[in-house]
Amino acid sequence: MRLTWKQFAVIVGSVVVAFIANWLLWFAIMRHPEDISAVFHVLTTICLAGAFVHVGDHFFKAEIFK
Repeated sequence: MRLTWKQFAVIVGSVVVAFIANWLLWFAIMRHPEDISAVFHVLTTICLAGAFVHVGDHFFKAEIFK
């Protein structure tokens, strides 16, 4: 499956936004995001990115999920 530029941009943008959102949420709640395991951060970021990809796919009509 080849991705179009729009699909690729939605996926990469979602991962970047998820990484920033994950860090900001943990910083606001815990004040020390580095105290949390890296595996937990990765899994949380992947879950957030999946949600952002779904929303971005619908919003930008990238047709990732056909």
